[in-house]
Amino acid sequence: NPGQDDADGDGEGDLCDSGRPQVLFAFPPDGSVDVSLSSSVAVVVTSPVDRNTVNSSTFRVSSGGVKAPGEPTVSADGRTISLDPTGTLDPTAFYTVEVTTGIVALDGNIAVPFTSTFGTAASTASGTQSAGDIGETSGGATVSGEGLDDNSGFAVAVVGDVNNDGIGDLLLGAPNADTAGGADVDAGKATLIFGSAVLQSNETPPLARDYVGREPAANAGWSTSGAGDINNDGVEDMIVGEPNADPGGSGSGAAYVVFGNDQLDEMAATTLEFQNLASCASPSSCGIEFNGVAAGDEAGFAVSFAGDINDDGIDDLLIGAPGATVGGNVGAGKVYLVYGPVAAGLIDLSTVGSTTPGLVFHGENAGDRAGESISHWPDFSGDGIDDLLIGAPLAAPDDPFGDPIMEAGYVYAIHGGTTNLDDSMTPGIIALSRVANGLADEVQGTVFLGTEAFEHVGRHLTGAIDYNGDGEPDVLISGDNVVYGISGDGPKTKTGSTPTKKTDTAGGGGLFRSTAAPSAEELFDTVILTPGADGDVGELTVAGAGDINGDGIDDFIVGAPGGDPGGLTDAGTAYIVYGQPALNGEILLSDIGVTEPGLRIDGNEAGDMLGAAVGGGADLNGDGVDDAMTGAPLADGPGQLDNSGETYVISPISPDEVMQLTVNGPGNGTILEWSVGNLAFDYNVYRGDIGVLRAEAVVRTSSMAQFACGINTDADFDTLPDTIDADVPVPGVGYYYLVTGNNQAGEGTLGTLGAQPTRIHDGKCP
Repeated sequence: NPGQDDADGDGEGDLCDSGRPQVLFAFPPDGSVDVSLSSSVAVVVTSPVDRNTVNSSTFRVSSGGVKAPGEPTVSADGRTISLDPTGTLDPTAFYTVEVTTGIVALDGNIAVPFTSTFGTAASTASGTQSAGDIGETSGGATVSGEGLDDNSGFAVAVVGDVNNDGIGDLLLGAPNADTAGGADVDAGKATLIFGSAVLQSNETPPLARDYVGREPAANAGWSTSGAGDINNDGVEDMIVGEPNADPGGSGSGAAYVVFGNDQLDEMAATTLEFQNLASCASPSSCGIEFNGVAAGDEAGFAVSFAGDINDDGIDDLLIGAPGATVGGNVGAGKVYLVYGPVAAGLIDLSTVGSTTPGLVFHGENAGDRAGESISHWPDFSGDGIDDLLIGAPLAAPDDPFGDPIMEAGYVYAIHGGTTNLDDSMTPGIIALSRVANGLADEVQGTVFLGTEAFEHVGRHLTGAIDYNGDGEPDVLISGDNVVYGISGDGPKTKTGSTPTKKTDTAGGGGLFRSTAAPSAEELFDTVILTPGADGDVGELTVAGAGDINGDGIDDFIVGAPGGDPGGLTDAGTAYIVYGQPALNGEILLSDIGVTEPGLRIDGNEAGDMLGAAVGGGADLNGDGVDDAMTGAPLADGPGQLDNSGETYVISPISPDEVMQLTVNGPGNGTILEWSVGNLAFDYNVYRGDIGVLRAEAVVRTSSMAQFACGINTDADFDTLPDTIDADVPVPGVGYYYLVTGNNQAGEGTLGTLGAQPTRIHDGKCP
């Protein structure tokens, strides 16, 4: 092919490479360091490959010429090649990943060669952390409830940037807080915590604002969530549930939207009653009050941002009312989908689907409690219209013989769009019995069915996560002692399935909503997480955590409030599970932080119930890395306030590990200025690749045990400086190391590679 470039040196012109399978994405990403020893290795290619051509010789993962043990596998769609090494990767090793021309596509084209590299950590997974260390000796902050039996941390949520300052904010629920000077017992409250650098430690209390419930026993703060931009003013909003309020009868429930704006943090010292939002007394105290319809509905038991379900470019809302009666079926449950934009004011949920644009989803059977959990499920590669998830954890599917499996649970994964959500037969209403029913009135989607009695599949769920990094949002569903993760690329295009079984269509001759149908594990890539050696922990919670370890793939957090770490009954545990391309099969939660990549956080004391609520997915302290959260609503706060509750903001970078870099000037004349948090210890070693230093970059310590001064190099890629003697820096190539002591600032010149820089304002280093 004369005249063509051959950028990859394979002897073929680049135009001829266009039909050949090429690597789109590698995990770990090229150049990664401190990779977990339990990590899998994977590449995603442009077209399906012949699995018979994939082996340890054509897909090579090696260190020093020695192949990692194990054989690679190919995903069901033929586009992901992965190696889950037998045992673990070697510590502090430099690995090369190679795709060779021995791999052939199904259409006969040979693969384009590819190479990437990564370095491993010095030890296995991230380990175990005590909640009491958060904000003290490890990164993050502890936010404590203010009153006896408040149960702060019963609900936690990242709500976006509601004060428009560029940092995400969080919303905590304390549903049993007494308000009005103690007169309104269990009225409940929600506390808005404004994200800032103070959430990197417990040194300074964060700026916060309280919103309180309308009446005794209303339990405001039972649920909390971001609301997107429901009023379409360009600033994110938030929503709080109050399921036991009485606007439409005892326990009819309510939900409140607080509009975000620039002035919210200016009113941080004030307390606002939720009932005053609708009147918009001031720009910083404005929103919507949604009131439940009938006694026992429990509207606001769950609340969620919905994405853009009707594809009009404006965000929508979901409000769950799991106690609602449908056609005489008590507790069948309802979910209200409210289309944005919505202006400030008071809205009765009975108007949704008529004068208030939206739809109402009706549960199938008495006691199903549809709407106990609800979630946004983004759609990036299907029809481009967002989808939604609804949990009905007490629903009873049939076994293969037609007998009900009591409280096994359902989850409805419903495709969005007004064409699919056709309410022409019953205006404003979508019966959940229509989802994946195989009939003429079918609403397209998937119904996930539990298979064990009292499994309660659908207690908690989320679709706002891509834990395998394939670009398609996945689904996480929790029940009792189990979490199911289902790769989103399957359910986005197919109908029917469950964490172990899928619904049979009525036209297929099988039982409707029956476990006699094929399993999700047969249809989709599925991961199942169970407690393992941690025993019977009961109900599990689950939420996305963002990319907490900075590897480019979403992570998630699982809460086990009934866990007994160290023999402390119901102290509770939260597990941060690091996402990976080949995350499938069964994972034991007891292995997280030990042999499985991730981090485990254990409750401080018996009865704390840490993990009762989990969340995350945004940078809450401005360090450039996503943070996670977990609530311990029965923890005793400062002064041993019984059951005041605590919430832990879990930051992967501790206060002594954060350095802001300001870079001025080109090339070797670059000047670095840095600052470190007050908790900086003597001689912390920081690492930054000179090729990626940039203004306001954040870098992390490689090891708290390393000691050095000045800037050094890592010529042998062993993640350690070439010398620990500050007076004799060794020239080399690779990474620069910068060390700070207890001082707060310093500056130095990056001279030639490996040279000793000039340092000032540093009392610890020469």
